[in-house]
Amino acid sequence: MKTVLALLASTLLIVPALAQVDPEYLDTVKVVRTFKFGNAYRYVMPPKQVYYGAVEGVQVSPDSQYLAFLADPQANRKIPYFPGIDQLFGNEKAKPTLNICNVTTGKVISVLTALTPDTQIETYSWMAGSPYLSAIVNGRDQDILTLINPANGQLNDISLGNASSIFLEPLFIASTSLIIIPRVVMVNQAQQLRFQIIDIRSKQSRTITLKENPGYDFWSDGSQVYTCNRNWETGVKTTTGFVNLQTGEVTPVQPEPINAPLPAYWVLSFTQNITIQQPPENNSTSREYKATNQATLTREGLDGGSTPDGKIAWFTDRSGLNICDIAPVTAQQFEDMAKEIVMRDAVSRGKQIGTAMMIYASDYDDYFPPASDWQNNVAPYIKNNSMFDGFVYMLNGENSTTIENPAQRILGTIETPFGTATVYADTHTIWKDRPKPTK
Repeated sequence: MKTVLALLASTLLIVPALAQVDPEYLDTVKVVRTFKFGNAYRYVMPPKQVYYGAVEGVQVSPDSQYLAFLADPQANRKIPYFPGIDQLFGNEKAKPTLNICNVTTGKVISVLTALTPDTQIETYSWMAGSPYLSAIVNGRDQDILTLINPANGQLNDISLGNASSIFLEPLFIASTSLIIIPRVVMVNQAQQLRFQIIDIRSKQSRTITLKENPGYDFWSDGSQVYTCNRNWETGVKTTTGFVNLQTGEVTPVQPEPINAPLPAYWVLSFTQNITIQQPPENNSTSREYKATNQATLTREGLDGGSTPDGKIAWFTDRSGLNICDIAPVTAQQFEDMAKEIVMRDAVSRGKQIGTAMMIYASDYDDYFPPASDWQNNVAPYIKNNSMFDGFVYMLNGENSTTIENPAQRILGTIETPFGTATVYADTHTIWKDRPKPTK
């Protein structure tokens, strides 16, 4: 019988037809590496390992083309958590680096050393609206903003001076080529929020102090900077205020959802497996949301996610970073794959039940079990009672030696929406497709 991959390949040229099987039933069939996305289906290709070593802090670029991550090629996953680069590696011989992976080619380039005796990376992030990955490096003498071109790894360093502060993710104002770096500074034992504003062309810098503390989450639409709140269950952000970059005043605004790229799918790692499924509705939480169909990526993964364009899922395990291509599947292709699984299961169970019946008969003077209590009689010869699901027994205590033609005498059937598995008295089992309705 065909494998799922072979079925997928063989049906690519088939013109999609209306499914003949109840869609609700289809959703109960566990098709390997396939999950439901809205009213459509997606197939997860086998993973490709693109990096070997300890990997942490994977961040996806807004254009879905790159992954940025910290890693140590010499380590076998000894990173406890992120952020806090100095906490990531306990081994003094470790060589952690900041890396960029091109998800199309799988090529990985190392762009920065994450930890040295004199410097460490404070934070790194993709700046929406710009082509850059930004990294803030804490040095012994000064802090540096490094802009990294993901296509070639080229670096552009901008000095930030040397101030004792906590840096937040930089923002990019495309209309004026300004980079906004929020930083938290301690003044008189109180936290103060400041914006360091840098002209990327002239590298000139100025600083403003926010008149109030609106929280630590900011967002830019390419022309203005807003304060925002984040729903950590769904990942959705909403605006709460507008920041005046001249005065530092924050003006409240009507909360609105932020139109920012979000992962297309949920890749969940809080269970034993890492699984991929469609995201919840905005009013659902991770604890409340139940997927009707999901695909397992790995049984030993540590973390995972997807690109906003929905073409790639990624996950980390103790060996490194892996990516999986996501292929759309038509309703007809999914039905064909589901049929293959249902057919194999029905035929396999039919053969096992037939064999169990024959073993029972050999123990009871060649008599098959009576119809009135056949399941209890045969149960000791079956792995579990779920094997009986859908099986209709056609005999009633006959002696197997008196059946003239066992290869033609029906022992029982398993009926499915796709067809019927018929078991004969000699235990051979055949499959017959369910006739399609006439037009």
